[in-house]
Amino acid sequence: MPNNGNPQKGKSSITGKITGFYQKHPVFSHFILIVITGVFLALLALLFLDIWTAHGKTTTIPEIKGLSYVRGAAVLNEAGMSIEISDSIYDTSAAPGQIMETMPRAHTTVKPGRTVYVTVNAFSPRKVTVNAPLTDVSSRQAIAYLKGLGLTNIRKEYVTGPFDDLVKAVIINGQHVKTGASYPITSQVTVQITKGTEASYDIETGITPGTQAEIDEAVNDAFTD
Repeated sequence: MPNNGNPQKGKSSITGKITGFYQKHPVFSHFILIVITGVFLALLALLFLDIWTAHGKTTTIPEIKGLSYVRGAAVLNEAGMSIEISDSIYDTSAAPGQIMETMPRAHTTVKPGRTVYVTVNAFSPRKVTVNAPLTDVSSRQAIAYLKGLGLTNIRKEYVTGPFDDLVKAVIINGQHVKTGASYPITSQVTVQITKGTEASYDIETGITPGTQAEIDEAVNDAFTD
């Protein structure tokens, strides 16, 4: 007589059938278990990715350009984002610590928790190091080197010298430049360039000529005497 009122006996019957199938088909049973485990792990991974990547959730980056770094960080924190400095520049027209650029830009749609990278205005100008000798070279070469370093506030000053267009001295912020020294890129640079009008001593003749005009006059006098 069937025992319809005994659920325990029904469970035992199902367990027995599963056990019997496993014993008769061990390889196939293991294959089924592997498939079931794989499907379970795949579903678990998808669920984890949805949670990790905030799938379906978006937010918009607020405008923080022009704000101070501290204020910009607070605005992003309120929006559920973080901030990180990626670069700095020095702009005299902007306040120190001011946010100059953002990446991604403002109003871009992103996932919650996104890190926004910012470029800020430095509190002091960047320094550059002068590693090359700048005297006794052409003015063009010296000035090109200085501009390549980022020094743009350059003034030319012409002085007397034995040759034309040679750098006699480079003065930065009132002091003669020293090889290996570092200077702010906003420094005032004066390049002293010779004009070739100073009296020079000729080693071969032992003559000390004057200016070019004086030399021409002496030559003319020699031919007219």
